Amino acid sequence: MIAPGLFEKKKGEAAKIELALNASEKAATIDRFILKFFNAEIKVSGTVSNLGEAAPPGGMAPSPVVNMTIASNTIDFKPWNELVPMLKEYELGGTAKLDASAKGPSDKLGYKAKFVVNGLTAKAGNLKAQPRFDATIDVATDQIENLLITMKAPANEFQFKGKLVSFAKPQ
Repeated sequence: MIAPGLFEKKKGEAAKIELALNASEKAATIDRFILKFFNAEIKVSGTVSNLGEAAPPGGMAPSPVVNMTIASNTIDFKPWNELVPMLKEYELGGTAKLDASAKGPSDKLGYKAKFVVNGLTAKAGNLKAQPRFDATIDVATDQIENLLITMKAPANEFQFKGKLVSFAKPQ
């Protein structure tokens, strides 16, 4: 796969999807879903149950129940300098990782995710040293519990902290 100047995936570099699932009238299961691209791998597994359940007399049918997990490997940014030629001059460094899950009835779904960037560096033309960025974002049902971004460079340090209560009514 080549888009000259933008993207150059060499022959033999990973680009595949593996999928194994089972489904019935009452449940669906993702036994294995693995997405591999270059040095990134994302795995998904889980179930959706309570499918096709009948409503009790005078009531509503129970909601499907979800239990899913998503996880990535620790993705190294440095090799992406070769994959995306326009990044070469920046000499990216650092890593990223994602872990997430969703559980509960679909009408009251609970979810959480953690995204971490560790030691992201990039060469910049007029800077004598590469700044280092670290970030952690913790999301829980309807909120960002923790947002922390730090930047360090010689004689400089910047930190941004925050949280967001309620995506529906942000605070």
